[in-house]
This record gives sequence, C-alpha cells and structure tokens, in this order.
Amino acid sequence: MDPYREEIDISVRLPDGTIYEAPVTVPCIDEALVEAAEGLGYPTECGLMERPDAAAIPPGAEPPPGVRLVLVDERLRGLGGRAKPWLEEWVVHLDDEYWRDGIRDTVAIAALGDFRNAADVYKLVALGADLVSVRRAFRWLSRRLGGMDVDRRREAYENALIELGWELRLLMGAGGLTSYESLQGNRWLLRSLDGRVARMLEVALAGR
Repeated sequence: MDPYREEIDISVRLPDGTIYEAPVTVPCIDEALVEAAEGLGYPTECGLMERPDAAAIPPGAEPPPGVRLVLVDERLRGLGGRAKPWLEEWVVHLDDEYWRDGIRDTVAIAALGDFRNAADVYKLVALGADLVSVRRAFRWLSRRLGGMDVDRRREAYENALIELGWELRLLMGAGGLTSYESLQGNRWLLRSLDGRVARMLEVALAGR
C-alpha cells in the first residue's frame, strides 16, 4: 500500500463524536506547539484533560466509574514512569476490560508516555489506545527551538506534526492498512514481538 498513491485515513473519531485528524497527541509545553496542533486538528494533552468526562490515571489504577476518556499517564506514577505495569500493559488491560464489559465503543483511551515517533504511535494504537502522546520528541524539539519567535516555533512544530502523520501512514501502508480503524486494537500486526513481551501484551505469537 503506497500512501503517496492511495489515501490512508489516520483521522480518529472518539465515542462522543469528536474527530481529530490523527491520533498523535502533543504535550502542552509551548504555546506555539499547542497552536500548531490545534491548527492541524491534532489533540493536545491539556485539551483532553479539560474535558468533563475525562480522568487521568497512572498505569495500574482503575478509572472512576462513568469516565468516557481515560488518560493513562506515566508521569502520575513517578519512578521515571517505567515501573510495572508498563503503560503498554495497562492500555491492553483497559482495552480488554472494556470489550468484555461491552462498553469499549463508549470509552476512549489515551496513552500519555515518553514516546518518540510514529512507530510508537502505531504500536500503542495497535495495542488498543485511541490517542498517543509523543512527549519525548516534542521535549527535544522545544529545546532546539528555544530563543526563536513564536511564529517560527509554530511553523517548526507544524512541520514535525505533518511528518509524524506521514510516517504513520507509511507504517500503515506497509501493513496494508487504509484506515485508522483497521489499526486500532489490531494486535495481530505486532506478532513479531518476542515471547516474553508478547505474553505481557497479550499478543499471539507469529505462527500460532
């Protein structure tokens, strides 16, 4: 599947009808970054957290009843965010739990972690997340852009977000996927993972 020849749709529709142009979510660490994301139709962490139906939890915690947007945030746990359970494990846990309870189509899951690139977004969406924050990439970029005026920073952030979107399309195209819906929760796409990690993330091993 060639994203330069065929349309690959990475837009996300949340259960309440909210539509974002991509699952790539940005941290609110610079006003220029927030403006860039909002201008392109990408979600921001602060925008998600302001929603009245949202709740932020660390990996390993259960969300309060009635929540319709669960923000699984590594930073809430401390310890550098990498103590067990992993954020990835908890996304899988919540995704499975909501499917078992018959409410998955009414609850969205956002993975807020120290992710770096479109490959991380691809992996987390395949594991069950609806939205994924790419914090590390934008922390690094914000340091590189320090001292520039807001217009130049916003343009650089816009270019980075557009590039992340294209990288995600390329990854999806390599897997023969044409839409975000065909990626979301599709753990079969991750069957190259090794045995221990695959078991932790409940991914079936290739060849079985």
